[in-house]
Amino acid sequence: MKIWTYWENKYSDRMPAYLEMCLESIDRNKGAAEFIIVSPDNLLSYVPENDIPENFHRLVPAHKADYLRSTLLRIHGGMWIDVDTIVFGDLTESVLRHLDDHELVSVGSLSMAFFASRPNGEFVTRWSEAARAQIEQRHDFYWTAIGKAIFSNLKPEPFDIGMTIFGYRWANWKRYLEPAEMDMRNRLACILYNKSMFPLLKDLSREEVLGRDWLVSDLLRRALAEAG
Repeated sequence: MKIWTYWENKYSDRMPAYLEMCLESIDRNKGAAEFIIVSPDNLLSYVPENDIPENFHRLVPAHKADYLRSTLLRIHGGMWIDVDTIVFGDLTESVLRHLDDHELVSVGSLSMAFFASRPNGEFVTRWSEAARAQIEQRHDFYWTAIGKAIFSNLKPEPFDIGMTIFGYRWANWKRYLEPAEMDMRNRLACILYNKSMFPLLKDLSREEVLGRDWLVSDLLRRALAEAG
């Protein structure tokens, strides 16, 4: 079983330390699964060329990820996790094992940032096909056009494992950069808001991020300590 994410160094020459720690939290909690970070360099190792739409390479990274999350799970199955996610528990035991009995698995309400599917599942297949059809017609989309806009209209019915993930909505993302505490009972993961956090955190070292009194710093400290 595989866990997938996507990263592309388009806006900086390296991955910021806070995102490296997010990926570390995923890797430490992968359980028996294989964790694969897809990039422009290795894309063709996992997605056949005939599954890559003509305009794909003209998309912004976020829209590439929106297409790949459905397409990778359609082809291979497994779990998709956005790169800006902090994980606190074993993903094989908590999520992936349920694919033995269910085609689509969620953690609380289905999130396109954090879900699992069998290969060729109806939901990921319909999503991948709809996204491809749009990409083949154009490459400049509004933010949610080939992700949430399609995802929501498909009205999937996943199996919910009974835990939760947390993420501040876009209007409240600055709370991650303030002192705060979070009740982590029954929470499997926390999804950050990289689109807005990236400009502020991209140049901070691992030590600088972990040393702050911010909520994101506390969450990363907890995740890395618990998984270590």
